[in-house]
Amino acid sequence: MSGREMFMTTDINLMVALGLVLVTLVGMPGFYYLRFLGREKPDYERVRKQKVTSPIGRQLMLISYFYTNMVGQPLVRWGVTPNTVSFVSMMFGAAAGIALGFSQLGFGAVFFFCSGFLDVVDGIVARGQNTSTPGGAIIDSTFDRYVDFFVLAGIAIHYRHDLLMLVLTLFAILGSFMISYSSAKAEAMGTEPPRGGMKRTERGPYLVLGATLSAFSAPLLEVDMGLTGNFGLPLAVFVGFIAIMANLSAFKRFRYLVKNAK
Repeated sequence: MSGREMFMTTDINLMVALGLVLVTLVGMPGFYYLRFLGREKPDYERVRKQKVTSPIGRQLMLISYFYTNMVGQPLVRWGVTPNTVSFVSMMFGAAAGIALGFSQLGFGAVFFFCSGFLDVVDGIVARGQNTSTPGGAIIDSTFDRYVDFFVLAGIAIHYRHDLLMLVLTLFAILGSFMISYSSAKAEAMGTEPPRGGMKRTERGPYLVLGATLSAFSAPLLEVDMGLTGNFGLPLAVFVGFIAIMANLSAFKRFRYLVKNAK
């Protein structure tokens, strides 16, 4: 890739990442507060059940549920099935993996964000249509595993020329799947799922944030640091963090399962 092509690629990814930041951090909260200016804001039972202690965390959850309901309710009326929404979410995850594999970090962040957003919407559609079934839950969980693999495999391809980052990404894949396996094993044992950090709902935002910040850092900072090839230093930091913490969490979960095995 020539220098001019590299500049155009990083410039486009920078604009895409900037768009994601403006929409999620400015546009979505701004529209939410303007819409309910002087009126009572909606309250959601699922948010109350989360028992969020931080006022900021509660507000973020309320905003998230407002937008997922805004998208989900029309889909309920139109008769779109939850499995269809789950499939589209998986396709966005695959697109994110492809984009990340080609080092298009801004596009990867946007596609992964859309995948995660729709992964919440499918549950709203299922509840709205009263079609929640064990089979649907299995499909949703299976598609989630595919998305996890697509995204992390794309990151592994992105870092294929850096041995340390490739190894860390592989350990992030291992830890992610072992956490999911521990929950499935607990269900098979008939025991309460073990608690621990680095669930999918935590890993996803870290990777979206890392890819988004990397779209900024690659053209603006990393060149001066001697890093080449659109490296993505913030994404590397988050991947390393996930690799360590996910495997520690998996170890803690399996120790819990061993102690509670009947």
